[in-house]
Amino acid sequence: MFIGQEGNGESNHDRTKYYVTPELIWKPAKNLQLLVAVPLGVTGAAGDYGVVDSVTWEWENVTDRSADKD
Repeated sequence: MFIGQEGNGESNHDRTKYYVTPELIWKPAKNLQLLVAVPLGVTGAAGDYGVVDSVTWEWENVTDRSADKD
C-alpha cells in the first residue's frame, strides 16, 4: 500500500481553484491497482472536499504469451 499526495488546480481571470489531494494506492495483484483520493480545497473558489476513486487493470502480459508467431 502506498500513500501519496498531489497538488492540482485551475486558474482563470475570474477565480483560482487549488486542491491538495492525499491519495491511497493499493496493488493487490501485479496487474491491478486501486486508488482512493480526497481533494481538499485550499482556496475560496475551490470546493471543500471531494472523493476520487479508480480501478486500473493492466492487460499487458495477462496471458503470459510470448511474441506471436507467423
